[in-house]
Amino acid sequence: MIRMLVNGRTGTLVMVGAAVMALAGCGSESGSARQGSDRPPKSSSAPPATTQVKLPERTLKARDIEQTLPDAKDLPGWKTAFGPRATQGREGCQDLLPGGCPGTVASGGSDVTRGKRTPEEWVRIGFNLYSSRSDRAAHDLFTELPLRGTEVKLRNGVPADEHIATREKMDETIVLGSKTRVDDVLLWVYVMGSEQSATIERLESALRLTYERLEQAKHGEEPNISATIE
Repeated sequence: MIRMLVNGRTGTLVMVGAAVMALAGCGSESGSARQGSDRPPKSSSAPPATTQVKLPERTLKARDIEQTLPDAKDLPGWKTAFGPRATQGREGCQDLLPGGCPGTVASGGSDVTRGKRTPEEWVRIGFNLYSSRSDRAAHDLFTELPLRGTEVKLRNGVPADEHIATREKMDETIVLGSKTRVDDVLLWVYVMGSEQSATIERLESALRLTYERLEQAKHGEEPNISATIE
């Protein structure tokens, strides 16, 4: 279980679900539906949403993404390993993907770690966000962004248009990754560690935290949701 902290108040949140790449180098209903959206059809692999939502048609810039990405201050007991860092335009991802993510407006990433760096205890969580100029551009980026390993099913899911989660074993390291498209934003979250520390529960919790903060940013609020991820 994770507990969410909003403006100092603690409330229980059901863990939900569902990237592998840190950024190298560098709910509620909307008041109105998106007009003239070029949203592609929903993917059959998307997890069922608990509530069908449409986030406000507000394109996130680099500053919005940097504020949305979680770090140690939002995750008690964890240490910031990277970021939060965001860049405007394609600079943050054009060298990482074959297509150069032409529809990207801004992107960013952050990583947190905890535990001693031993096979049993050490774990790393990576958060990555890609804001696109349209739903279609985000769909194209979702398609292009690779996740290696075997597809896994998460127990729950955030409201999403498209979603895939995978598990890969690299020597003694386990990598659980998920890519999730919500309207014109792509969330890429991963958990890296051992069999004991890289758990589905942590991946679900990290994705939920990212989604809840994204929802705040889309509504023009400064993200302030924190979580305890054990």
